[in-house]
Parts: sequence; C-alpha cells; structure tokens
Amino acid sequence: FFDEIWLGLNNRSLIDHIFNQNWTYFGLAYRFDQSSKISIGYLYQVLNHSSTSLEKNSIIQLGLESTIDLRKT
Repeated sequence: FFDEIWLGLNNRSLIDHIFNQNWTYFGLAYRFDQSSKISIGYLYQVLNHSSTSLEKNSIIQLGLESTIDLRKT
C-alpha cells in the first residue's frame, strides 16, 4: 500500500493551485517459485488540471513476472 501526493511548486502552480496529483495504490502478489510470480493491484489517481477541473482514474493492474537465468548452459 502506498499514497503519494504531488505538489506543484513552480510560480504558475502556486498561483493556480499547489495540489498537482495524488496516487493511492494497493496490491497483492503470489510467488509460485523462485522464478515466477503474479500480482494484482488497484490504483486510484486524482489529477488536478486546474482550479475547477479534477480527473479521477481507477486502474486495475495485473502483472506476471518471470526470471530467466541466462548464466545457465
């Protein structure tokens, strides 16, 4: 689980808005063996485009990871 808050600290952002975006993520993973695992996660993202416009995104992520040892012959 993590939560990131992004702030815009340049001159234009301070005038318009300081809050830039926020990401909240929660995920789980299962390792099958030493070389492979599967993971699933949920990301909720809020993007501040202007003082009157917020974009909200819900994203589900599925990942497969496999490690191949190229040193083996």
